[in-house]
Amino acid sequence: MILAVALILAAIIVAELIALAGRRAWVHWKTTRRAPLVDDAMTELADAIVTGVAPAAPVGRVRRRAFRLAALELFTALAGESRARLTRFVEELGLVDDVVRTLSRSRRAYARRTAADELAEIRSPQAVPILTRALADTDPMVRVVAVRGLASLPELSQLDRMLEAAHRLGRDGALDRARATAGSDRHVLAIL
Repeated sequence: MILAVALILAAIIVAELIALAGRRAWVHWKTTRRAPLVDDAMTELADAIVTGVAPAAPVGRVRRRAFRLAALELFTALAGESRARLTRFVEELGLVDDVVRTLSRSRRAYARRTAADELAEIRSPQAVPILTRALADTDPMVRVVAVRGLASLPELSQLDRMLEAAHRLGRDGALDRARATAGSDRHVLAIL
């Protein structure tokens, strides 16, 4: 009996060590392989903003993801016409469609939250229909981020739906859970 318990514990420890090594390898890949791709994509997008000429469409899942990450970094630093130009480029490159696909198809709440947050940051008019549908998502944080995304757009035709979603969040106690999950995100807290 003691031997069986010891073997089970040893197997658990070995599994944990394998998971740790896998995580470490992923982080190493992320910092050595993805970072240069994101830097290159950021350079291409910045050049496109300055020149007004859209960059070539990224090919492949990893390169498209690098462009999305680079665009998200640039969105936080830009305002006005530069931001609008970047939004137009992201739409033309099909990156908004990638995020919309994730939000509409993913079964994982975290993936939907991340996609809704990306759409809120991009502020593309193309995202209005999917963000409107996200107001009825089963995950309260997806609904909160959808409200934030719709509120960040100049057109507030979905105001009734946003208020209805906010009311539903407060009624079922999800608003308090969403506030706790939001932490210090000032954009989300401003909506809440």
